[in-house]
Amino acid sequence: MALLLGLSPHAQQAIVNLPSADITPKGKQFLMHKTQATPWNSTRSWSGTNIYSYGVGHTTELAGTS
Repeated sequence: MALLLGLSPHAQQAIVNLPSADITPKGKQFLMHKTQATPWNSTRSWSGTNIYSYGVGHTTELAGTS
């Protein structure tokens, strides 16, 4: 519909890039960095996300992102 009206549509795609559905084992750590960049237009952008998890046991982990 936006294209028919001559409007410029905008969208965002979410991709979750996790290595597996496994829980981090007790006492182990997991760290992953994800980068997204759009260098090809006038609104160039870059964003980075860090994901950290620590296995605490009993199929439980503590996780945080920044």
